[in-house]
Amino acid sequence: MDLDNWYAVHTRSRHEERVADRLERKRFDIFLPRLNCWSKRKDRRKRIRVPMFPGYLFIHCDMTNDCWLDIVKTDGVAGIVGYERQPAVIPPDQIKSLSIVDVSNIEAEPYPLLQQGDRVMVVRGPLAGAVGILIDKREHGHSIVINVEAIGQAVTVHIDGSMVERVSGTALFERGS
Repeated sequence: MDLDNWYAVHTRSRHEERVADRLERKRFDIFLPRLNCWSKRKDRRKRIRVPMFPGYLFIHCDMTNDCWLDIVKTDGVAGIVGYERQPAVIPPDQIKSLSIVDVSNIEAEPYPLLQQGDRVMVVRGPLAGAVGILIDKREHGHSIVINVEAIGQAVTVHIDGSMVERVSGTALFERGS
């Protein structure tokens, strides 16, 4: 039994805390990392804690068939993150790093993990709603291409990387092409 194994549990939208409570009642070791952020209310702004990774929490266990079944049968659980029907092990050092950020109360915000060739959508700023292909990643901004296939033309836009999100899980062209 290797208790250094952590796994990512995918939850229904906005059910992270409820799922964490349910799994803790089943005696699982749960980690739900949170970020501090400002909530905009009608009359004021309030500092709140929200899940660091919406739709996900982490579980520390020996992933036996019985354990797997107990987790996925929990109300609000969408599944366990994995590859080819095998749960993906999250390295303990990554969990430790997330834990450090979680307890530090410093300003932090999610940042998209993107690769060149990913289809992305701009989610904030003056270009919100534009869809393109990520062609360049740099420390101070990304370049995306917005193309018009019907006329065989495209335009490159430089934008802050935090303003884009992946549209689909697959790249539009092979990396390194």
